[in-house]
Amino acid sequence: KTILDFGMNSPGLIYLRKYIFIYGQKKDFCVMEASSHALVQNRLYGICFDGAGWLSFSQDHLDYHQTMNAYFDAKCLLIQQLNEEAKIFVPHEQVDLYSNLKKVSKKTTEAPVIPGKLPVFFSTRFNRNNLEVASAMVEDVFKVKASQDYEKLSPPDGRFFIRAFKSNYIVVDFAHTPDALDNICRAIHEAFPGYYLKVLFGCGGDRDRSKRPLMAQTVAKWANEIIVTSDNPRSEDPDQIIDDIVAGIPAYQYRRVTKRPEAVQSAFEDLKEKEILLLAGKGHEDYILIQGIKHPYSDIQEVEMFLARKIK
Repeated sequence: KTILDFGMNSPGLIYLRKYIFIYGQKKDFCVMEASSHALVQNRLYGICFDGAGWLSFSQDHLDYHQTMNAYFDAKCLLIQQLNEEAKIFVPHEQVDLYSNLKKVSKKTTEAPVIPGKLPVFFSTRFNRNNLEVASAMVEDVFKVKASQDYEKLSPPDGRFFIRAFKSNYIVVDFAHTPDALDNICRAIHEAFPGYYLKVLFGCGGDRDRSKRPLMAQTVAKWANEIIVTSDNPRSEDPDQIIDDIVAGIPAYQYRRVTKRPEAVQSAFEDLKEKEILLLAGKGHEDYILIQGIKHPYSDIQEVEMFLARKIK
């Protein structure tokens, strides 16, 4: 249940302390995301963590940090806020991240692999890695065995949200970086061999422009069909954003539909036999941000309305 929506990953220092005090009374622990912005801006100042999980590291937020080295250094500020006995858990598959973190902190350790078959949500490699890190942290911090009743777990909104329709599946995912798109597309190929993959995505405005063609190259590597559209254009011209994106795609491999609602509807209209349709980038968001105004819109709601119409 959402109590407050900060509009960002981490609120400012004063507000964060206020919310921890108000909602933390009679509570045993707090779990929070330590974003690179929050660390650099000292929003988490004075907070000591009993454990940390670092799940991946790839190009993102370069509009703010400028370089990958600066971004990595920003994330590493978290190390200074770990308690003496705390560890940083990294997925065993993140070999480069583990190696680089090990150079700067002896607290770095690999999360143990969870053997055996898991529910369908954890069929994707990154979700399985996330579960392994979370389980390792629970056992290390609380000194108890992590629950293995995985069937009771459900994905966060917009993270590999999946619905079936005839011989097709429609997936909504928050993936909005080259690495995240590579992970989700790879996971779909592994989980659904032999299926046709159509990917619809865009890029946010007023953010790192250099990742736009890289995202396109990543999608082109996996997808049979690509639809390029808007995400949150913010103050930028959405058509210019799309121009930046498609510079990374051969012309014959994509079609462009600037308005996202129209693009999604067009993707629904020509679903092929045994097709996976991936709507990437928006995930849980219920708006499109244009020139400072949030216009109501949700990929998940569009999927649910489409299925409601078709299943009647």
